[in-house]
Amino acid sequence: MVSVLSKIFVLMCFTQGLLATYIQRGEKLGKWSLAAKDKLVILKAMESISTQTCVTFIVHTNEKDFLTIHGLHGHRHCWSASGRTTGEQIMHLGMTPEKNCVEHGTVLYFLMRVLGFELEHRRPDRDDYIEINWNNIKYVKFPEFGKIPSSRFIYDVKKEPYDYFSLMHLNATKFAKDPNILVISPKFVDKTVIGQRDRLSEGDVRKIRDAYNCQTDNLSNSGEILMHVSKLWFLKFLLVVLMMGSKL
Repeated sequence: MVSVLSKIFVLMCFTQGLLATYIQRGEKLGKWSLAAKDKLVILKAMESISTQTCVTFIVHTNEKDFLTIHGLHGHRHCWSASGRTTGEQIMHLGMTPEKNCVEHGTVLYFLMRVLGFELEHRRPDRDDYIEINWNNIKYVKFPEFGKIPSSRFIYDVKKEPYDYFSLMHLNATKFAKDPNILVISPKFVDKTVIGQRDRLSEGDVRKIRDAYNCQTDNLSNSGEILMHVSKLWFLKFLLVVLMMGSKL
């Protein structure tokens, strides 16, 4: 079991803080920029976490470990490391006409990754709940379907039931060679259930509360903080995640 720390700071940095001004003037967006509407999506995703758990988003002062959120124009890829790293940690949110990662559920998913959560289908007990069709997985994506030992999960896998409804579950045809053939076949629910990117499931909320030792009397309600920060579109601003009692 990893050690429990009393406090961990992860800086959330929005680049191109004057972007709203550029949009109003009709000027071209920078490669790494995030529009005001994109920042609002990110803030709402943060609010979804902070209002249901004790993970709190506050304005940054001088923390050295941080996550920079880039809006990557012209790229389809979305990426973030899992868990806390040292120094600058980058989240890429690709944006093309065909695929835009700056959507509520997608941002929530990557914030969960930053908080240290692994994909549900990689749990060590997954064979009791799903079947993997290895023959239909793109070869380069094989590592995405390997099991992860319980020690790598920041919550107690034995106590928390497998969650088909988790935001961290892949959909049934993700990384498929043939999208008409399932890659993941759930054993006890319909295939359409898995892979939702709408909201945190009840299980997701429990896992965050467990991982960060949330108590009923210290659950955050940081909506006021987020609403205050969201008005600062014309300033370059930083957000920080204050993680109380983290197991990271």
